Amino acid sequence: HVPLYFHTDSIRLRQILVNLLGNAVKFTETGGIRLTVKRHEEQLIFLVSDSGKGIEIQQQSQIFTAFYQADTNSQGTGIGLTIASSLAKMMGGNLTLKSVPGVGTCVSLVLPLQEYQPPQPIKGTLSAPFCLHRQLACWGIRGEPPHQQNALLNAELLYFSGKLYDLAQQLILCTPNMPVIN
Repeated sequence: HVPLYFHTDSIRLRQILVNLLGNAVKFTETGGIRLTVKRHEEQLIFLVSDSGKGIEIQQQSQIFTAFYQADTNSQGTGIGLTIASSLAKMMGGNLTLKSVPGVGTCVSLVLPLQEYQPPQPIKGTLSAPFCLHRQLACWGIRGEPPHQQNALLNAELLYFSGKLYDLAQQLILCTPNMPVIN
């Protein structure tokens, strides 16, 4: 099964897929294009296959070379697959190509799988860095030095997507001087 979430460089992955899908569109006049994602052990495999004109066998070994174009009548600079291959290597993966002239092409991007692990609650004593004091004050929490007891020290906090979350009832019960609730 393919995990719903995984760790990767999303910008590089997007660039690779845009290049591969763009080539498939460019060289497929009739038929179809398919993007398939599957998992094999600890790898994710992205397959871009098309029913385009295909690439001659003698040209396939050079297809990842910069500025090489198998079809000299096509638009482009001939660096899309070179860039995609380099990005794949930077991500610890690789790019391979299989093609049959007149039938189509399949390009495989294989990347190591790093499954996403959700953040875990922080337990125990926690002191807020000074930079958080302003945000905490907006929530009605007064940042204190770590030796004093307050809601921030007693609550279990969770850091998720760049924001600080807490169980609201615990905060309200532990935080004095909240407007309206006091």
